[in-house]
Amino acid sequence: MGLDPGYLSRLLGRLESGNVIERPRSERDGRRRFLKLTEDGKRIAQLLNRRVDDDVAEYLAGLSESDQARLMEAIRTIEEINDSRAAYVPDSRYFLREAEPSDAERLTKTYETLFEQTFGHADEFHEVIIDTNQKLFDPASTTRARCWIAEMNGESAGSIVVEPLDEKRMHIKLFMVESKRRGLGIGGSLLGEAIRFARQNGCQKLILWAVRDQVRLQRLLTRHGFRMRDRPSISYYGMKFDVECWEMPFS
Repeated sequence: MGLDPGYLSRLLGRLESGNVIERPRSERDGRRRFLKLTEDGKRIAQLLNRRVDDDVAEYLAGLSESDQARLMEAIRTIEEINDSRAAYVPDSRYFLREAEPSDAERLTKTYETLFEQTFGHADEFHEVIIDTNQKLFDPASTTRARCWIAEMNGESAGSIVVEPLDEKRMHIKLFMVESKRRGLGIGGSLLGEAIRFARQNGCQKLILWAVRDQVRLQRLLTRHGFRMRDRPSISYYGMKFDVECWEMPFS
């Protein structure tokens, strides 16, 4: 439908709280939800449909039969043009959702593959991913960690994790957008969710560590209010990295 993902989420939330729709989870895939009208929603839909029918009938009653025929032909022409155009327009729509336990394995494979392609194999990185998944999905975990996933055409297009460092600071980790999905605004949407979560949870400073000189990422962070504070060289996972430390203060 081409709706902004954030607007759509808020709209569905209002419809659900107003008892117009319900959103049960799929029994076959817990990450997906179905949209269903409630009984109240069905009555509202019927009323709206009757009003539309009445409005159209009133409009057509003021036209001659020949004008009605011309109007219908024009509508068919518009539909044919739109249908033919749609075949050549790539689908660039995506939506964000919070990660769920069923995402753990996919997240692990995605991040490990990206790390190995970029830096090489490191057993320590696997342990970091396992620890992150426990903080995200273990019901007994008290850590205020969150992960958001961007989905597009049924596939993961990117994700981001926010995790506390201490009582006053949080940091962003495992932030990535699939290379074939870049340039669509996915990174900005994920970053926006992370910033909102940190602010709502009383965070005084949000931190992100990144490999140096990623121009696209630098522009994104600057646009969202982050500032580069340091450019150290560190050893991690048994490897040496030249990195940048970006910070966003909330106080």
